[in-house]
This record gives sequence, structure tokens and C-alpha cells, in this order.
Amino acid sequence: MDEQQVVDGASEILSQVDWRKAEQLIDDPRPPAPQPDGHGCVLLPLGLLWIVALCAITVLTVLYAEKSRQLDAMEFHCNNLSAALSSLEGMFLGTVRDFGELQQKISNFSHNRSSATCSSCATGWRFHRGKCYFFSSSRMSWTRSRDFCTSVGGHLVIINSEAEQAFIRTSAAERLWTGLSSPEARDQWVWLDNMPMAVGAQFWFREAWRQLSGGSNGGGACASLDVALGWQRRHCSAVNKFVCEALAAS
Repeated sequence: MDEQQVVDGASEILSQVDWRKAEQLIDDPRPPAPQPDGHGCVLLPLGLLWIVALCAITVLTVLYAEKSRQLDAMEFHCNNLSAALSSLEGMFLGTVRDFGELQQKISNFSHNRSSATCSSCATGWRFHRGKCYFFSSSRMSWTRSRDFCTSVGGHLVIINSEAEQAFIRTSAAERLWTGLSSPEARDQWVWLDNMPMAVGAQFWFREAWRQLSGGSNGGGACASLDVALGWQRRHCSAVNKFVCEALAAS
């Protein structure tokens, strides 16, 4: 390469130099500020997203803690209710047991009241529905039976219901005098309290109601209650066992 070629290359290089920029570099030797390359625009949304996520996590943590507290409170109340229910169930079962025992006591009391040895009746008398009954072991005529009952504070039985008649029949072993008689005329029957026999209160078996063979002569007609045959019409002078009746002591 000759000298002329060197000179031409140097001139070409010098012609391409921006002398204004060279002067600025000489006047201000600091390095030029870096130009934005777009990465800052990406970092800013990512930071905001992290902040939002952190706030959401904080809110969810607070809500979870509040719900847990409410759930614990509800569980506590449920346990209290269960304990109260168990207590009420025990009280109910105890009440039912006490009620059953009370019913048994009432039943025993009622049984004792209706028993033949009830204390409201004198010794040897049987209690039934507010009255006392004495069943004789000896036999007498109707008149003597009436007088005996009067002497012990009662009277020959006056039967007012089928229940009373059933009690007398099941308590006796044979025929008994009652307080029913026809002293004046046949078939005009009256009780000892002078009350006529009610037509609707004839509890005897009609097929066993027999006429006296001798009519109403020889002592009149009196009514007896036979255990097997029911009511019978007999001479008042005949001898039978009898049953006295009196009100029970209150």
C-alpha cells in the first residue's frame, strides 16, 4: 500500500465522524443515560398483583378466623342443649316412675277400701260400696232375723241394684232372708223402710219366683234370695240365714 492510499482511507474515516457529538462528549464526559427497554412496564403490574393477592389472603384469613369462632360458639351451645335435654329426659323418666308408683298406691288403697276387712265396718261385717253387710251363721224366722239386725245397728238388707244383689249372692253359701215382705196381701211387696218394690227393680229370676203352697196364711209371705235359684217367695215363719245391712262409718 502506497502513501496515497493511506491518506485517502484516513480522509474517508474522518468524513464519517460526527464532530458535534464529539464536541458534546468532550464538554460532558458522563456516560449517556440508559434508555428504557420495556421491562419496567412488566414489573409494575406484577407488583400490584402481589399486593392484591396479599390483601385477599389477609381478608380470607380474618374471615376464616371469624367463622371458626362462630362454629366453636355453636358447638358450645349445642353441647349445652344436649346436656339440658338429657337432664329433662331423666326428669321425665323419674316423673313417669313416680306416677306409676302413685297409681299403684291408689290401686292398693282402693282395694283395701273395698276389702271385707275394711276398718269402716265393725268386726265380722263386710264392706261394699259404702255399706257394711253381716252374713249370719245361724237360722231364724224372718221376724227374728229382722229384730236381730235392728239390735246390732242395722236392718235386713234392702237391695237397690243388681250389683248389690250380685255381691250378696257371691258372698253367701245358701238361701238368705232379705228385707222384702208382703205382710198384708199377696203380691203387694214392700221393703222394711216402707218403700214399695219398684216394678223395674225386680232383679230376681222370674222362673224361680214361686207361690207359697199354703197361700199367704200362716205368717205371711217374705222374700229370700237363693244363691242358686235367685229370689223365692216363702212363709215368713220358715227359718233361713239372713244378711243385715248398715251404712259404713265415714
